[in-house]
Amino acid sequence: MVMEENKGWVRFHRKFYESKIAHKPPHYREIFTWLFVNANHKEGISSGRIIQTGQLHTTMEEIRNSLLWHRARGVKKYAESDIEEVLHFLQDAGMISTEQTTTGKMVTIYNYAKYQNPNPITTTDGTLLERQFNDTVNKNKKIKDNKGWVKYHRKLYSEEIAHKPPHFREIFTWLFVNANHKKGKSSGRIIQPGQLHITYEGIAKALHWQTSEGEKTYKKHHIDNTFRFLRNTGMISTAKTTIGTIVTICKYEEYQDFNPIKTTDGTLIERQCNDTINKNKKIKSNKGGTKVLNSKKKYNANNYRIPKEDLFGFSPNEILDRIKVGEYEKIS
Repeated sequence: MVMEENKGWVRFHRKFYESKIAHKPPHYREIFTWLFVNANHKEGISSGRIIQTGQLHTTMEEIRNSLLWHRARGVKKYAESDIEEVLHFLQDAGMISTEQTTTGKMVTIYNYAKYQNPNPITTTDGTLLERQFNDTVNKNKKIKDNKGWVKYHRKLYSEEIAHKPPHFREIFTWLFVNANHKKGKSSGRIIQPGQLHITYEGIAKALHWQTSEGEKTYKKHHIDNTFRFLRNTGMISTAKTTIGTIVTICKYEEYQDFNPIKTTDGTLIERQCNDTINKNKKIKSNKGGTKVLNSKKKYNANNYRIPKEDLFGFSPNEILDRIKVGEYEKIS
């Protein structure tokens, strides 16, 4: 069973989206993600059994109940046959091993120690997890440098999105994992930590999957409905640009344990999310006394070159934030 001590976070690597499971059907990816996130981060005990790092003792019913979703006509769960199919694939792909017990299944995530700790304690015959795979997996394969990781919190499974349909959960996970971890640029724009500049087509392409009938992708209405829900629940804010959408993950700083510089009206991400959620609230003066006017033209007309799509796509506070971080060229 998933243990109480497991509350916390794991390193979720972006390289997941390039792995053997990346373009399997969505339920493969979601079930493996759940197993990975809920595996023990340190040795513990469950149902009287010692559970090593990278293992979890679970049951079919626990997986089904953890990943159920609500529909207009009631509750939907993955079929046991679907879960078994995924577990068989993961074993054949060398991603997990399973052992049947009297009360469920012991699942061991291969390479878990390497992904969670760059320098695990090893012996002459490898780490504990490596030795468990000696007979079934070629453990000499090296993990190549990845493109980074984020802290993926187990409590996301208790958020409002936890029992929405699977495509809601997978699209949000992809956004969360692929958001910028530090300030950068995309298509000439400054993208802050917790943001990403994407298109619907880009999301659909990244999350496509292969079937016997060919390639399948999420449709526009899947992404539209997900974005609408995430905005309404304060999980993201969005701003359209001429070539896509800038998505801001609310609470990203909190989940990644940043120590951002805060003002009286919050961090950059907090302000952007608050502007989206509370569009009708009046904007107050900031700490320094500089009033943020309701007229976006102030900045465009006076001192800065601000693209037209930004004037219509961002709130006054968002425009001011971008001026402060130097995103717009100053008119000399």
